[in-house]
Amino acid sequence: MPFSFEVLRERIERIAERIEMIGGMVREITIKDPAKHEQIDLVEQELGVRLPESFKYALLHFSA
Repeated sequence: MPFSFEVLRERIERIAERIEMIGGMVREITIKDPAKHEQIDLVEQELGVRLPESFKYALLHFSA
């Protein structure tokens, strides 16, 4: 089954709800859509450096 960012987001939200249901505290969880190549290129241009490939992978596949 291919990775689904939306499924991951839903699972994290369900886990947070369950923690709260049993009396636990959950800090605000901010999950944004993954970055686009164009956004990363722009940041690299603005900073004047190339980001590590592993960091770019994380930005492109998880939350930006």
